[in-house]
Amino acid sequence: MHRALPENAPFNATQHERNNAPMVLAAGERWSFARFILAFANGLRASACRHVERDPIAKSSRYFMADRPEAVAELIERHASRPAANQC
Repeated sequence: MHRALPENAPFNATQHERNNAPMVLAAGERWSFARFILAFANGLRASACRHVERDPIAKSSRYFMADRPEAVAELIERHASRPAANQC
């Protein structure tokens, strides 16, 4: 996603329709950009995304899928098992 940002930024800036799709921003807590996840979430909310959550992956880095696959599986199960009424 980040590699396409220069091309996507002008298009994304024009998108302001309400987006009710649930979104979870997961990042390894040791990743150098983890401190920006709150700003990313706030930016998405300001751009009409209505259901954005943050969920850090403890004891992991940028490559949290490799570092902690069991934690990623648990995160997916936890968020995917929520009733739809609570997600929007």
